[in-house]
Amino acid sequence: MKLILPYLTTRMDTDLLLTFFLTPLWWLTGFNIFVYQFTAGLVLLKLLVGCIRSNEALKFHPLLLIFLFFLFSYFISLCVNFTHYPEQRVFASINNYFVLIMGFFLMVAVGHVRLGPFLFTFSKICYFLSLFVGLTGVFFLALWIFGNHEMEMPTLLGKLIPSLLQFPFFYMFLVIRVISSDWLFMELPRLSIFSGVCTATGGFLLGTLPLAAAYLKLGRKKNPLYYLAFLPALVALVFSLSRTSICGLLAAIVFVWFFERRHKGWIAILALLVSFLTSGFLYDAFIWLLKVRSVSTTGRLHLYIEALRLVAQENLFFGIGVRPREGFTMMAVGSHSTYVGFLLVTGVFGLSLFILFQMAVLRSWISQSFYIKNSEQKIWWKYLGMSFVGTSLWFFTDPVDSLPFIAYGYFIVTAAILSLPRMEPAPSALSEDLSSNQAEGASIP
Repeated sequence: MKLILPYLTTRMDTDLLLTFFLTPLWWLTGFNIFVYQFTAGLVLLKLLVGCIRSNEALKFHPLLLIFLFFLFSYFISLCVNFTHYPEQRVFASINNYFVLIMGFFLMVAVGHVRLGPFLFTFSKICYFLSLFVGLTGVFFLALWIFGNHEMEMPTLLGKLIPSLLQFPFFYMFLVIRVISSDWLFMELPRLSIFSGVCTATGGFLLGTLPLAAAYLKLGRKKNPLYYLAFLPALVALVFSLSRTSICGLLAAIVFVWFFERRHKGWIAILALLVSFLTSGFLYDAFIWLLKVRSVSTTGRLHLYIEALRLVAQENLFFGIGVRPREGFTMMAVGSHSTYVGFLLVTGVFGLSLFILFQMAVLRSWISQSFYIKNSEQKIWWKYLGMSFVGTSLWFFTDPVDSLPFIAYGYFIVTAAILSLPRMEPAPSALSEDLSSNQAEGASIP
């Protein structure tokens, strides 16, 4: 019998899936600081060794060149500016950069897996992780109702090396803060599962819930209990109190629905007409949304304005390389938005490359709707697009490069969209498991 040692004797697709499947373990141990980046590096190394042994060239999608140029612009800006900032901020920025390197490695690696079996197993993991977040959230919401309004403890790594908790960067990863209290219309519980950043819970579910739905569609699950799992997950999404996550999911559903329709022109005209007629109501709704948590909104605006001031003052074109922490806030400037953060550290040049990459991926996704070969590919197209669009909207108020577990899922989804045209029909993906394909495809040991 062949000895199976995770990450040593397993296939690279299994390594990718196993790391994502064990997200709760990495959260409890504190290994989420490095394990996602480590897996991406290990998988790329396995891929390179495999290519050398088989005498084949390493292949990747041409659009990844745009992302590679973005990484290069970030690297240059970091090298030019790192001497001007404190060591802690430089270290945090280097870590952020490695999360993006991880993303590039993941997108290259996913381009070499058997996409059908891999995606089915990935969506199955998304289903169970969404269920885990939902049930964990409901449990701690019940504790909050019974008076446990704050719950915080160090991770395993935080207990072993408590001195790291003195640094804000490590504190975010090494302290488990499952629930706290916040103000909406009244004092309400707020969930923080998988990260000390409250909005990360919503961002994670924004990426996984569409794929969980794809799993149920492809697995032809008829038992209503499978669908009931969405209820606790949606409760957790709401009590993340992340306005962008909730609105992003709704917007992504509408966006994908629009591109599914045949008569898009008439729908667009009707939507514009309705928007014009209800413009006053929509404006009032937007202002209400901003005022729901006015303290948070004001704090974010201050950080955005300070980021714009800094980059305009220092180097608008190439950025300042590092997100500094100013005296008026405990948060790093540029840390509350992926796009504002990239503008700060890479300037207009780097931000333009990142947005160009996202637009190119989105254009590829839209064009694929005209060449869908079968119902399986249609389901993947729909729900991958929903996950990608929703997470991209979430980027407006949260940083992808500071939250590796969200970035990990996002870049896998992005690579899957780019690889979708080469997907071969996988009939076994319509069964409950991929056991008949495990010898060839992806599996969780």
